[in-house]
Amino acid sequence: MTVLTYKGYQGAVTFEDGRLLIQVLHVDDFLTSECDKASEAQQTFEDLVEGYLETCRLVGKEPSKPFKGSLNVRMLPELHRKAAMAATRCGETLNAWISRAIEEKLNSDAAKNQNPVDQLAQILRVAAERAQQRSDFSPKRDVSQHHSLLDLTVRREVLVADVSERIPVVLQNQMAWQVKH
Repeated sequence: MTVLTYKGYQGAVTFEDGRLLIQVLHVDDFLTSECDKASEAQQTFEDLVEGYLETCRLVGKEPSKPFKGSLNVRMLPELHRKAAMAATRCGETLNAWISRAIEEKLNSDAAKNQNPVDQLAQILRVAAERAQQRSDFSPKRDVSQHHSLLDLTVRREVLVADVSERIPVVLQNQMAWQVKH
């Protein structure tokens, strides 16, 4: 199966009865089209998405979004319990913890082919963003407020913890990267 993308939508291209069938994936509506040549597939997919968006506009319907940010995950009860306990230890909701775990897995997979210096810079950026979110720290807030020192301390602790747990992965990836390059 070949996957196409356009305006946040994904489409699958399959071959059936001598024709290329194109279907928009991950939406509530059933959207399909077909074409004869592989060179026409992307344009056919884009026309399908544009036609869908235009039809929705004309009939006053909200277009189905490919991903809404909500996911029902089925797992073993023991794994569910361990994840919930880990989230509590991190001071996060289970949803936030699972979201972070998925993000870390995706970043880890992408990092295997990334320059280690760039990888470390990305880790520091993400860690700083998380520290800011967790501490409710705002650079625009008047630093003379009585709890600004506490905010900075919490932000620093979160940043150090976040980076510390990722440094071994960076070093491991650096060795693998050096072998490849």
